[in-house]
Amino acid sequence: MSRFSLTLRRFVPAAAVLAVSAFLGGCAAGAAVPTCAEFADMNPDTGIFARLSDEQHEAIRHTLTEGGFDDGAWNETLGRTAVIAFCNIDSGSANQNQDRLISEAF
Repeated sequence: MSRFSLTLRRFVPAAAVLAVSAFLGGCAAGAAVPTCAEFADMNPDTGIFARLSDEQHEAIRHTLTEGGFDDGAWNETLGRTAVIAFCNIDSGSANQNQDRLISEAF
């Protein structure tokens, strides 16, 4: 085996690990707690009886963990209800606290 192929065998896995780490680190660093208006805009049907979108579920889980809370199903349900009430969301529109972060609901 040549020196080049040995170097390549070591470089490719290391480069893959660095690329994945940078990507995941960027995702975590880029995740931000949305405002009431942003949260409502994630699903045009957002309201007390509507299902949350995947993006809204992720926003609730992210906000819970950022606040030091467990992001289990029970807390996610309570968080969802608190956000909808705090933002007064109906039919996909935040009717109160549009510019405030959903984390203020917790």
